[in-house]
Amino acid sequence: MSKRDTIAIFPGRFQPPHRGHRYVYEWLVEEFGTAFIATSNVIEEGRSPFSFAEKKMLFEKAGIDADAIREVRSPYIAKEIIDEYGEDNINVVFAVSEKDMTGDPRFNFANKKDGSPSYLQPYSNDIEMESAATHGYIVIAPTFDFDVGDDTMQSATQVRKQFRIGDNAMQIRIVEDLFDVYDKDAHNLLRERLV
Repeated sequence: MSKRDTIAIFPGRFQPPHRGHRYVYEWLVEEFGTAFIATSNVIEEGRSPFSFAEKKMLFEKAGIDADAIREVRSPYIAKEIIDEYGEDNINVVFAVSEKDMTGDPRFNFANKKDGSPSYLQPYSNDIEMESAATHGYIVIAPTFDFDVGDDTMQSATQVRKQFRIGDNAMQIRIVEDLFDVYDKDAHNLLRERLV
């Protein structure tokens, strides 16, 4: 069997992108070499207010290369990215954070109704992966804490809440913490979508 390259996909809503997302992306690049952020253009008031173009702009301001940020219809399938390589030619891992796999895990890897293994399987360093045509693998990414304003955070939900209740000075500080420098365009976009 020929050796296939492995690509890592970090799927999610990213509402909004934040420093913790960048840390996970960087971890995936370090672990697997090639990594992408996969997100859709689904907009829902309150929970998912940012469009794909807005998320991409915020990711770029956070230091992620534009080519790594991909619009997909379904982030946990990411067919658009896999099709670029050909599903028989690559192995694929999808990153899910520790916090999403503890307590009530997002994936349980149960067999399908016919008894065959589900498409998504748990990843470990010691398995021989099958191509993306047969299986995708879930790698558990560390949850990175990051400071925003006066709080240590782990999620976009926390960022949205902090930004909504903050006054202008606090919002400026949040933008600086999210993107390493103050960016007026990012501030205006966050204010427009979150407040």
